[in-house]
Amino acid sequence: MLEAPAVETCPRCGSFASLVDTGLKRVCAACVEPSLHPLQRAGGDPVKLLVGVWRVMVEFGWWNLVILLALVAPWFATSGRFSWLGSAFLALLVVVLSLVETVAFLAWRARVLEAKPVPWRLVGPRLPRVLATNGLLALVTLVCLPLGLLWGPLASAVAVAALEGRWPLDAARTAWRRSEGRRVALVVVGAISFLPTLALPLIPLVVAAVATLRTGRPVQEWTAPLLPALAFAYSLGALPSFVMQAAAWLATVPVPRPSELP
Repeated sequence: MLEAPAVETCPRCGSFASLVDTGLKRVCAACVEPSLHPLQRAGGDPVKLLVGVWRVMVEFGWWNLVILLALVAPWFATSGRFSWLGSAFLALLVVVLSLVETVAFLAWRARVLEAKPVPWRLVGPRLPRVLATNGLLALVTLVCLPLGLLWGPLASAVAVAALEGRWPLDAARTAWRRSEGRRVALVVVGAISFLPTLALPLIPLVVAAVATLRTGRPVQEWTAPLLPALAFAYSLGALPSFVMQAAAWLATVPVPRPSELP
């Protein structure tokens, strides 16, 4: 974590000092605490973690909504008429989503957290690790559904794979180890971030059900017009849980303790 002391100019305050590597930036000892992201100061406070998740969503979440919508919309648009095409698209969704996650996490860390150029060359080598980590987490949840309650402490595994180049088991172990002291808060925040994924897609379905009851027309007549709204609601609902993966990584990434500072 810490590098050998070297007298340089602190990029934050401009003073000459021995710089400390915080894992994201090199700053002088006096600037370590002020330079930390609010998520790095959140500790085990679920309210501060929620505020931090919202901040991360503002930092890089909006364009992910566009990407998620672009990914999901074709499946909704085609699954009703071309079931084989919808199934094929759904099969590719995890691969494409893993690519989106890899690019998003690398761009967010570089541009927002480090103020550096995006290391595009890392996207290709890191993609298989992110894809495998997504597959492992999905498999574990499928085999043992109660483990889904522990998604919060494990949420950073995907970001660990993307940002640190670790393979699935190592990424999951790293995520779990770093979450110590914050696990209860991460479970709470992880569950809250997942609620919109379940709740928002219900809105178009409720609208269709009410319209059917009022008009007496078959519900199938309302399905096609509501597909775009359903795709948008699903994408919007998935965004908090998507951003939670990055937020959980930042909230648990090691930072120098005061006793380690020069």
